[in-house]
Amino acid sequence: MRSWHAELVSDDAENPKLYRPIPTIKVSRFYERIERDDDSGEYWYKCESGMNGWLGLQKLKVVSITRKSTKKFVRNRAERLWSYSPSGPSIPVVKPDSKMTYRVSLESPEFAGKGWTESSPGFVWWYRSHRNKVLHGSEALDSLRTDVNAVRAHLFAHRYSRGKKKETQKNRITWHAAVLLEWDHGKYCTVVELATLNGIGGRLGRSNWYPDKFEPKTKLFQDMPPCMIVPWKGAYAEIRVNDVASKSCDEFVAYLKQYEGEFTKENPGGTKRFLSPTVQYSHAVRLTYRSERDIMQYLLNYMGRDRRYTQEFRNCQAFAADFYAFVCGKKDIEPYHATIRLTYKRRTHLFLYNPDMYSIPGESPSKKEEEKKEEESDTTTTDWGDYWDEEDVY
Repeated sequence: MRSWHAELVSDDAENPKLYRPIPTIKVSRFYERIERDDDSGEYWYKCESGMNGWLGLQKLKVVSITRKSTKKFVRNRAERLWSYSPSGPSIPVVKPDSKMTYRVSLESPEFAGKGWTESSPGFVWWYRSHRNKVLHGSEALDSLRTDVNAVRAHLFAHRYSRGKKKETQKNRITWHAAVLLEWDHGKYCTVVELATLNGIGGRLGRSNWYPDKFEPKTKLFQDMPPCMIVPWKGAYAEIRVNDVASKSCDEFVAYLKQYEGEFTKENPGGTKRFLSPTVQYSHAVRLTYRSERDIMQYLLNYMGRDRRYTQEFRNCQAFAADFYAFVCGKKDIEPYHATIRLTYKRRTHLFLYNPDMYSIPGESPSKKEEEKKEEESDTTTTDWGDYWDEEDVY
């Protein structure tokens, strides 16, 4: 969750494209921004403008440097050139060229394992689109109303439009699910969903719930705080809460239908997003405490107990079933698709309890697991196309 990698390129290379999934930076700029802590001897990358356009990558500890030959007939394996050690050698100055590539392993400060900022833990964010404000973590509780209450909930699901890509068998059984909340003021509704960590900030604010998804710079992206503009991480989750213009479930379904269907010659701009949108359940919210602030606290509790994202059991459909069952007080609620039902176990109790009083799954991996992850990261190549379509990981 706190680990990052960056690719170092020659100063003679073209300026790297912004927002690469593995940030790219010219080697001299990297070393210019390195500072050594006098007490610990640790090396830190510090830059207020972040790295490669990612504004959230402002302060990162340098953990190691690896190199890899680009020659076709040389064994194509990454080699660890340097790792930080209090008593070890100083960080070496490397010179990337056409024969050798270099990658730096970095680590965010410790608080980044619990939230986007130290003062506001919790990987839950709420987009107040009518106020042009993104709230995140526990500090959001201070800005949410206690006199606005949820009155109805609707669990809906859809498949993704693949556009020009051929739909595979996996695509046909891949459904995204979320919950739509209606409020007693009747002015707008709110979509609540679980998805991959930084999946919106890491994709330039492209959200299916707003018409401007394919604009060069979306309104959501402009409203996001810098700390949330970081590459996405598919192994971890976040909960997203989006206020949308629809005032009722019927209006929201009409919005889904507006963007339903595949790309066509008549519509080459790619505005189609959904396939087969369906409302699975609808019921009144039966919680005693159901204000905006209450809902946020429940979500912070749920997310704080388990930060993982998995296709098998910790995914959008499992969360939607849990959240709908919890707010509506309903039993026998199941995920939308049969494949997810096979491994689904209800976890509605996670909404109720303080996560700080429990151990967190996956928070403290064993040394063997850490070494395995590091080895995989050293030998895995990454392409922008592998990271862009979030629907591929649901």
